Amino acid sequence: MLDRSQRYNALETIAPQTIAGDLNGSTVDRSGAEAASVLFHIGAWTSGSIPFVVQDSDDGAAWSNVTAANLVGTAPTVTDATQDGTVVEVGYVGIKQYLRAIVTGSGGGPSVDASVLVVLDELRYRGAAL
Repeated sequence: MLDRSQRYNALETIAPQTIAGDLNGSTVDRSGAEAASVLFHIGAWTSGSIPFVVQDSDDGAAWSNVTAANLVGTAPTVTDATQDGTVVEVGYVGIKQYLRAIVTGSGGGPSVDASVLVVLDELRYRGAAL
């Protein structure tokens, strides 16, 4: 019998850190997973506007911003301290194999502590994407 933890796998795309400029998250391979969500953990905001974006790719090299039609929810743009300590979940319903989160257009100066996970769910076989 499988417990719940064997039905999903959480993988880091942006490690916990202070984000103060543009940043590309690590590539997450969705192979073996029927579903995916992106979890944005927002820590302490310091200043400015920090926009997060979800990207997908067929090959892990050429990336595109995921369209609203392929997301359930919206990636956050952190603009003030009211978002401190929150987690924003965005579902991915696209078909591309690779996902990542990025921060773009924040320039120098804005700052937030954050991390981002991609949660792969409904694994086709035990041990997928580990």
